[in-house]
Amino acid sequence: MKKSLLALASGAFILGAAEFVMMGILPQTAEAMHVDIPTAGHFISAYAIGVCIGTLILVFGRKIPPKQLIIMFMAIAFVGNVLSAFSVNAPMLLAARFISGLPHGAFFGTATLIAKT
Repeated sequence: MKKSLLALASGAFILGAAEFVMMGILPQTAEAMHVDIPTAGHFISAYAIGVCIGTLILVFGRKIPPKQLIIMFMAIAFVGNVLSAFSVNAPMLLAARFISGLPHGAFFGTATLIAKT
């Protein structure tokens, strides 16, 4: 199997887990952040907004080689997930989830190009 396909699969798993795990732990997250469950739903929305805005990275990063872009996307996702893990309040978690979502859409576009070659 090509290394590029393994990288695509690994990235897809990491980003997918970061996106969907919040839905499963929303009640516990709401309790830990001292907010109600509907308000905690904003943590999911923050990730989705990050995905939408993050696709603009492809527009501004088109002169950067795809392999460097992928590394940058994974670094952004790592930072966002670490910040999420260490969030002490709801606004910090909201910002961390937004950061985590930024590389999501752009990653798949770039990773598909890399996997093709």
